[in-house]
Amino acid sequence: MTSDSFIQLRRNEFRAFRTMFRPALRCAATALWAELLVRANWEDGYFDGQQLKRGQVVFGREELGEHTGVPVQTVRTVLKKLEKMKKLTIKSTSQGSIANIEEYEAY
Repeated sequence: MTSDSFIQLRRNEFRAFRTMFRPALRCAATALWAELLVRANWEDGYFDGQQLKRGQVVFGREELGEHTGVPVQTVRTVLKKLEKMKKLTIKSTSQGSIANIEEYEAY
């Protein structure tokens, strides 16, 4: 990733996103969503020999929790909610999980 790449968060959409979570999960959900958006591939590429498309990111739940300061159980809860909201889909692999951020082009 180059240093001049960026994502765009629209205030109204971001506020609406936060209100979809109960107050106890809002900070964790915000931190996890922002981390996934920032780490997602902004162009097609490879990770450990596996092809990743634009908007995909490889992660481990424990590693994601460590980077965001969110407990692993909360990471699982938020990721399940994001899948139900159709914000992302997750595929498990032997090298970690691959999240595909839906409508990544909007960011």
